[in-house]
Amino acid sequence: MSTQDAFEQLRRDVQYVKDRIAILDCIAKQARGHDRHDTELMSSVYQDDGIGEHGSAVNRGPEYGAWANDVHTAAFADHLHNITTHTCEIDGATSIASSAATRSGRSPFGAARSSGPSRRMRP
Repeated sequence: MSTQDAFEQLRRDVQYVKDRIAILDCIAKQARGHDRHDTELMSSVYQDDGIGEHGSAVNRGPEYGAWANDVHTAAFADHLHNITTHTCEIDGATSIASSAATRSGRSPFGAARSSGPSRRMRP
């Protein structure tokens, strides 16, 4: 392999790692927004024309944070989301990522805590 070819491969590898980290950062930002009830932070992970599908609920990206806060507030006094497994396939400017999360939450009606699987997130 020539020096030029090796340099080009290194450039592609570094770009792949940077892209993968940026995608995982996006997913972590959404989880952090949930835990802080930060509408702007949650909604910032979506493009203006993005769609969030959560079961039967479908929300436009800019509207996602307000909807998520209403849903979480109805069920939990507080909660913590943890990203567990994360896969990501990147092909040029296209990526497909899937992450699983667990959550722990305290009921708004008492001190009981619950934990369990959350949902898969796909940016």
